[in-house]
Amino acid sequence: MKLVIKILAVLVVILSAAALYFWLQRDATYYYQRASAKITKGDVTGGLADYDHAIKLKPDYAEAFIGRGSAKYRNGDWEGALADYDHATRIKPDLIPTPDLTRNSEETITNEIARQALASLETKDYSKLEDQAAKLRSSKERYADGVWMLANVYDGLVPSNLASESDWDARIQAIGKWTVARPESITARVAYANILVEYAWKARGAGKTDTVTREGSQLFGQRLIEAGRVLNDAEALKEQCPLYWRVLLRDALGLQVDKLRFDTNFDDATKAEPDCESYYYRRAIYLLPQWNGSNGEWHSDLTAR
Repeated sequence: MKLVIKILAVLVVILSAAALYFWLQRDATYYYQRASAKITKGDVTGGLADYDHAIKLKPDYAEAFIGRGSAKYRNGDWEGALADYDHATRIKPDLIPTPDLTRNSEETITNEIARQALASLETKDYSKLEDQAAKLRSSKERYADGVWMLANVYDGLVPSNLASESDWDARIQAIGKWTVARPESITARVAYANILVEYAWKARGAGKTDTVTREGSQLFGQRLIEAGRVLNDAEALKEQCPLYWRVLLRDALGLQVDKLRFDTNFDDATKAEPDCESYYYRRAIYLLPQWNGSNGEWHSDLTAR
């Protein structure tokens, strides 16, 4: 009987700890979402306070650091914004800043862009898919944090990391058929390279180098090289796309190209489209100490540009 009581007591402690953990996780998310809603309404001070609370409850909340960094940027705190972006990338080394999907108006836009793109791909309505991308490319529409809405056409075609390998294979084959059907389409090529790069990082994982398996490392390299071939072919096309460079710079990071080559790619990108924020973000990642830079190099480099 005493043994049963002890076991029950241990279970109560474990369940209480688990309940507390999940409550804190939920609570951090609540403050993150409330912060985003406040920022959307123009209450930057209130949003910053809620981001602070979310981070206090969940210190490894990379998305909250990105959100707080964007809020600080809007508030004129450049140093604070850079520090938060730096911290976010230390938590998730290959974190890509995306529009804050908890903001209702932007969530609707983002989901609709992605939904339309995927629906067009699945029905092989390539003309509609390319028209959608062309309009966003021409308008250069962006979210409040500077991210191009065009990115959601490409990213909307990428399966979730929780999707099965067969789902990934099917989606890659579908985009491959698009490139065959429309060999002169820059949109198809960028979409194909983008999903291959995403597939590569999925194999590797976003953790530190010492956490990557041998198989994951091999797949990572193979998929990045294949993406590079697609990008090389796309370079010769008459039509170009600013998001081509976003994919190229991420591919270059994974392949660990030398600084001279990365600088050349970055310079070409900014000459083609100076105001595309993702180029500068990818450069900052490249110059972090865990990749190819020294302490503080990314900060001094980008503030000098």
